[in-house]
Amino acid sequence: MLQHTGIVSAPQRVISEMSDPRLILALVGSAIAMITPLLLHLYWPAGHGIDVIGMPLGRDFLNAWAGPQLAARGDISIIYDLNAYNEAAAALFGRPLPDLFNFSYPPFVLLLFRPLGLLPHRVALAVWTVATFATLAAVMLSQIERRLWAFALALLAIAPASLINGVSGQNGFLSGALLLGGIIVLDRRPIAAGILFGLLTFKPHLGLVLVFVLLTLRAWRAVASAVITAGLLVGLSLLLFGVDPWLQYLDGTRTYQLQLLKAWHGIYVHMMPTWLGALRTAGVAYQAAIVLQGVVALAVVGACCWAVGRTRDPAWRAFIVALATPLALPYAFNYDLVAATVGLVWILTGRLAVPLSWRGPVLLAWVIPLLPMYTYVSFNLTLAGVAPAAMTALYLLSLKVHAAPFNGGAAATVGRA
Repeated sequence: MLQHTGIVSAPQRVISEMSDPRLILALVGSAIAMITPLLLHLYWPAGHGIDVIGMPLGRDFLNAWAGPQLAARGDISIIYDLNAYNEAAAALFGRPLPDLFNFSYPPFVLLLFRPLGLLPHRVALAVWTVATFATLAAVMLSQIERRLWAFALALLAIAPASLINGVSGQNGFLSGALLLGGIIVLDRRPIAAGILFGLLTFKPHLGLVLVFVLLTLRAWRAVASAVITAGLLVGLSLLLFGVDPWLQYLDGTRTYQLQLLKAWHGIYVHMMPTWLGALRTAGVAYQAAIVLQGVVALAVVGACCWAVGRTRDPAWRAFIVALATPLALPYAFNYDLVAATVGLVWILTGRLAVPLSWRGPVLLAWVIPLLPMYTYVSFNLTLAGVAPAAMTALYLLSLKVHAAPFNGGAAATVGRA
């Protein structure tokens, strides 16, 4: 069983005491109320494997399903060619695609996701969603007492970040499991942690903060394991596919994403909980916004390294890194917030003890993955700045805990009896 050590003062009231029927009703009600208009407007099934706007169900999953199929039949040269890739993906899916898809993964993903391409689209989507959610849930539950597992699973399943990840077919469950899982086992199993971090390079930008954290903790074995894992993946893809796909990926993906950030239009701009996203939506020019985002990133990364060095509690470390990552990055999306949502579940189940004064930021952080999208569906709301502001507030509170730990919260350690 899990054991938590640390000094706990009996009179101290913590946020987990809010776990009463009213709190559950608020959490579930807010999630359902917020996801329903988005489902009806953007994601509702319309038959024949498409949604109400003509996109494939779980639209973003199409890349993980189509890319490996094209590579397996020898069409890898078109995967990083935007127009040719969309024509080929539409042919595989069996109908035209109303919007462009961009295969933004590194070439070794074509090997990792190959089993998905062997299944029919809707079957593969179901397997992907269930398997990746289960993986993230297992990581989360490893830090929670067994008697609270059902409660924690229900919270994670109904969380807005989980809902948007599920209906969009995205990879937030998988990336969150790799990031959090690696941090949780870092002290006890550094080699295994490094393997998980190496696999996380399928979305390399999500490792920006993690790199500095590992250097701060002097986790050299994990660093070596991560480098070897990533190197093997890259080497195998070079052996099978050659160097050209890598050159196309490094040049084409960077160029395309830069164009998106500069043009700043479409649904994706309402799914970015970053400070750069808030600044661009407010009309700040790209050049100025990226400089300001850089300043924020330096402060966030520095504070994160300071905080993780002050605690050996893996859950606290994981939560801090999960908060810091979207704040430091210019390019992150609301489905990437499922990692931080796991931290919220740890708070609500008492695994991370925080004072009741946190309840406002915690509940706001719960709903922010969906808030900015309401601008896109024409509710005449401008909410882009709410997401990074709420995440920043929660991040600052987490730093305050480690500056002056209350009741041993930041100093707690976890082990298995």
